[in-house]
Amino acid sequence: MVKAFRKLGNQVCITGFPGVTVNIETENIVVSEKSTGVSKTSKLEQIIKIIARSTPELLFEAFEIIYNVYVFINLSRVFIFGKKPDFIYERYSLFMFSGVLVARIFNIPVFIEINDSALVDRVRPLVLKRIAMYAEAYVVRHSSVNVFISEKFKELVEQAYNKISLSVVTPNAADLEKFDHRRYEKSVIKKELGLEGKVVCGYVGAFLPWHGIDTLVEKIAPMLIETNNLVLLLVGDGKVFHDIEQTRTQNKLESQLIMVGRVAHQYIPKYLAAMDCAVLPDSNIYGSPMKIFEYMAMGVPVIVPDYEPIKEVIKDNDTGWIFPRKDFDKCAKKIVSLSTDKSVLECVGINSFNYIKEYRTWEKNADIILNQYRRL
Repeated sequence: MVKAFRKLGNQVCITGFPGVTVNIETENIVVSEKSTGVSKTSKLEQIIKIIARSTPELLFEAFEIIYNVYVFINLSRVFIFGKKPDFIYERYSLFMFSGVLVARIFNIPVFIEINDSALVDRVRPLVLKRIAMYAEAYVVRHSSVNVFISEKFKELVEQAYNKISLSVVTPNAADLEKFDHRRYEKSVIKKELGLEGKVVCGYVGAFLPWHGIDTLVEKIAPMLIETNNLVLLLVGDGKVFHDIEQTRTQNKLESQLIMVGRVAHQYIPKYLAAMDCAVLPDSNIYGSPMKIFEYMAMGVPVIVPDYEPIKEVIKDNDTGWIFPRKDFDKCAKKIVSLSTDKSVLECVGINSFNYIKEYRTWEKNADIILNQYRRL
């Protein structure tokens, strides 16, 4: 969003946790006014991750609440001593209410992009849930505009808190400067990866139980044995990585189940370019998975579960294919059936790219926010 705002001719000042950088292309934007060393910042980020993993949940949430003090002081300094911005655009995080409070004190619009909530299930279950919900209610009722990633997420928050502020829905998007199938030659990438003549179905992401990739592999393994031209290309790492490796070994699928491990983000488009289709085995009731937009921007049609936020983006048999959620058998059968019709894969892949280009770029999302600001 920062990059998109700037491309549309706006100046953006970033403020946030002291010492943590936000990388925009080749820039290293330091969000603490006093810190300038990139290597120093990188070490701090590593330390923060270690602390986040090892700190007891109650103490961690207490730190999150206390962080409001820093945000309040830091943002207030921007308004008092710097050039007053036209509006604040904040990515919401739990317990964080200072951005909205400062905006109200200085009488400036504040947009809250909501990708998370105290209302949804979390990897780290909330201990201070009532406090988180109280802070969240204040934020969604007193922001100028709430920016939700899906209609379902918006409905969830509206039902819980009632009378929330003006809201818009902007699903996630793709950066066409990074993800664009026209920059790659599929046959060349396939040859480079040893996948010539194969139909490649891909998955990129975390290998975690709730993503369903291990269950899908179990279901599709017997089908792969009978479908020699189909290859699964799995990019990523996580808790169930070794379970999938075991399934591959047991079924002797080393040549059809390719597991490349964790890959740096800048190299992801290359692997996507080798794919003829991609799969999202599972999701949740409110999320807008970033990966489906990046697949589609690369001309890779997606096979996805029928969650409402995904159906807001994917049109069945037009920009992708939708299967009943949790029905991994149907998902596996769909992958196998599609592997026999390259022309359909190519046609839907083109539709996918055109949809992203027309509606789902970050510049489109930024433009929606700017138009809302003008209306305010």
